[in-house]
Amino acid sequence: MSIGRPSTSRNSYGLSVRRQTRAFLFGSVAAGLGEEILLFAVPIALARRSRWFPAAVLALVIALRLAIHTYYGWGSLFVLLWIPAGYALYRATGSIWPLIVAHAVYDGIQFSIDAWPAAKDVLVLVNLSTALLGAVVALVGYNRYWRDRQAGRRLLPATA
Repeated sequence: MSIGRPSTSRNSYGLSVRRQTRAFLFGSVAAGLGEEILLFAVPIALARRSRWFPAAVLALVIALRLAIHTYYGWGSLFVLLWIPAGYALYRATGSIWPLIVAHAVYDGIQFSIDAWPAAKDVLVLVNLSTALLGAVVALVGYNRYWRDRQAGRRLLPATA
């Protein structure tokens, strides 16, 4: 079974497929870094510093992320799943790097769906599988975080 090659046409700006690919890969990494740092890590750090309750911090981060993804339409509801899972993973690990990588990979897969229409079904399945795996990892990590916290062990600094 062949999944085909990327389209050889030019986009409306006259960019070749090669340039489109480079631009989109750069954009995927930039979106992962930018969104996760500016719309996730910074608000969480500021809210935690102000001693907000975790539920209030989560509500703030969801509101910020929904605000910039309204152009997705109903697809922006995915944010309601992504952010709590990401927040759970962040609270469990204390790192946003897994979120940055996951965001860049997700955007890269979305680009691949557009670039290789013949592979759409396979790539959608990969995307859904990746999202499910990420949610499971986040839940396991969050469970471990709460179990260790109840046992008196702290994985994050005292402000967590």
